[in-house]
Amino acid sequence: MCLMCCSSKAIEVLDTSYLHVNYEAKLKMNKEKKHINRNVVLEIGKDVSVCYDSKFRQFIALDDSLKMVRASVGEWIRTMENNGTLGRTVSFAVYKHLPAMNELTYTDEIFRYLYYYEQELPAIDWQMQNADSVVCGYSCSKAVGEWRGRRWTVWYSMDIPIDDGPWKLQGLPGLILHAEDAQGDFFFTCVGIEEKRSPIILWGDHMRKCTPEWFQREITEFWKDQSGYVSFRNGMPKPDYSNTDFRPQSFTPCLMENYE
Repeated sequence: MCLMCCSSKAIEVLDTSYLHVNYEAKLKMNKEKKHINRNVVLEIGKDVSVCYDSKFRQFIALDDSLKMVRASVGEWIRTMENNGTLGRTVSFAVYKHLPAMNELTYTDEIFRYLYYYEQELPAIDWQMQNADSVVCGYSCSKAVGEWRGRRWTVWYSMDIPIDDGPWKLQGLPGLILHAEDAQGDFFFTCVGIEEKRSPIILWGDHMRKCTPEWFQREITEFWKDQSGYVSFRNGMPKPDYSNTDFRPQSFTPCLMENYE
């Protein structure tokens, strides 16, 4: 696992949102664990949109402020615990139309190391279905599409003619208000939409640039052996697992997309 080149990306304002879409997300991050519930927000601006877990955004803001005052490890832990941001597990953010139109920037973390990569927006071959429903009070149509090893079913509303949706999903003539994959690992359901103007910010300082394939391999290695991974990243010898009582549990990540 070789480290990719580093790049310092200070917090910067990219656009101004005019719409905030709140999704109730049910995510299974590892095959061996249960689903976790999160509030995922999609901020839509004139040129750029961003989708992120609101709890992790709070974590990043707190972490930045604690770094500025050079808080001790104990102070850092207490502050995170008091704000309910210590046990975060969903750290992705997806910026659509960044760095250019029809491209996206994906940011994520692995054990407090922040990474980002850039790629083209998914070209999902959506198949329109003869079905309708109502999500969050909006009339919706159904579409099904496959993308990198997952089959997604979505409900989108042409009452909101915006080509966007949760995570990397997009490419339809209306905003995606519900999405789920065929394996039942990931669900996003809109629970509220509000007109709201606020700066769309690129969060994360000193992020390391990588590729999607590299990040997938790295996150897989992390979940296989978290203690060994942390030791490796800090230049320490791999832990001695001769005593199996102390061997960490190995997990298999439920990757939203498969690059292999």
